[in-house]
Amino acid sequence: HDARGLTIRQRHIIALYALYQRQYGDFLSNSGRAGESLPRFRRALSNDRLADREGASNNYALALEKAGMAVEALKVNARLLSAGTGRPEIYLNAGNQMMKMGDRGQAAGMFRKAFSLAPAGSAYSAYAGDRLRRLESGP
Repeated sequence: HDARGLTIRQRHIIALYALYQRQYGDFLSNSGRAGESLPRFRRALSNDRLADREGASNNYALALEKAGMAVEALKVNARLLSAGTGRPEIYLNAGNQMMKMGDRGQAAGMFRKAFSLAPAGSAYSAYAGDRLRRLESGP
């Protein structure tokens, strides 16, 4: 959307539309309707006024995975990781994908990075630590 010529109210409505699309995509994906959520995430991510694009992209990758599109989900995560995200949940999700693919070494690296980024005592930290312990204890 070209912001030139738009009023403040119009820009605000465009941002709200992106947020609505993302939230509806989250709802559909979390309700077992991941396939239906994908167009909502795509609409939200195509809107340049979307706040928290990283979070929306991460949830889009999760929805892709739930919809059986693991390769596409990996591509989305790869873009997030190559952009230098500082969000532990993205590394956790990438680690889980690597585990499903049988790449324990890559998964361990992702979980270590998530652990280092997560605040001490947080759910992210606990989950990353648990995944690392499971990896180290064997298959």
